[in-house]
Amino acid sequence: MSDVLAKKHESLAMAKEIMNSLKGMFGQPEWSLRHEAIKYIYTMRMKEGTSVREHVLDMMMHFNIAEVNGGAIDEANQVSFILESLLKSFIPFQTNVSLNKIEFNLTTLLNELQRFQNLTKDSKEGKREDSQADQGKKQRKKHKETSSWKRLSEGESTLKVETGEMVSAKAVIERLVKSGLLNQLEDNSLPPCDFCLEGKMTKRSFTGKGLRAKTPLELVHSNLCGPMNVKAQGGYKYFISFIDDYSRYGHVYLIQNKSDSFEKFKEYKAEVENE
Repeated sequence: MSDVLAKKHESLAMAKEIMNSLKGMFGQPEWSLRHEAIKYIYTMRMKEGTSVREHVLDMMMHFNIAEVNGGAIDEANQVSFILESLLKSFIPFQTNVSLNKIEFNLTTLLNELQRFQNLTKDSKEGKREDSQADQGKKQRKKHKETSSWKRLSEGESTLKVETGEMVSAKAVIERLVKSGLLNQLEDNSLPPCDFCLEGKMTKRSFTGKGLRAKTPLELVHSNLCGPMNVKAQGGYKYFISFIDDYSRYGHVYLIQNKSDSFEKFKEYKAEVENE
C-alpha cells in the first residue's frame, strides 16, 4: 500500500473497514458485476467442441456471481438458461425434457447432459468406424485378383481359364472322360420333379363347358342340413333343399329324421311335375 493510502486508512481499526474503503475506491460496483453476470447468462452459447461439463460449470459460476451481487436466479430458471444455451446436437435432449416435463436440479442436469454427450459421441465414432470398414472392403474388392476358375451357372457352356481364353465346358469334360479321370464317378442324377414341373407350367384358360339340364328334373341338386339346436314347431330338426338345374327354382322342406329325405324327394318330384 502506498504512503498516501496508508495515511488515509490509518484511522481505521478493523481490516474489514480498510477492505471496504479500498473496494469503494478501486473495486467494481456490485451493480456492474451483477449486470455483466446476467448479460453473460443471457447471451452465452455453448461452443462447438466444448465439453458440456465445462460449459455448465461456467454457467453455474456466473449464476453465483449474479447471486452474490444481488441478482439471484432460482434453480428452475437456471436449468432453463443452461438448456437454451446448448448446441443443436442437444435438441433431442431438449425435446425429451420439454415433452415429458422433466424437472432437473443442477446436479442431475449436469450428469444427464454428460451421459447424453457420451452416448452421441460413441454413436458418431461407431458410424465413422463402419464407414472406414466399408471403404476398406471397396478397396480390397478393387484389388482382388481374378480367380482362375468359377462355377458355371445353369445354361452356361463355356468357362474362363487362367490365360483369359474361353473354352467349351463340354470339350473339357470329354477330354477328362477320355483320359479316364471321370470313369470312377457314379451318375447320381435325380429324375425330374413332377411337382416342380407343374409349378412352372403356365396357366391356361378353362376351355371346357359345364353341363346344363335341358328338361325339368333331369338334374336336381339337394342339400340336407341339421340337426338344429332348437326344434321347429312339430318336432322338426332337419331341413332339406332341392334345386332343379333346369328351372333353377328351389324348394325347402322340414323333416324330423334323415330317413324322411327320400319321401320328401318324392313329394318334391310330384309337385314339380304338376306345375
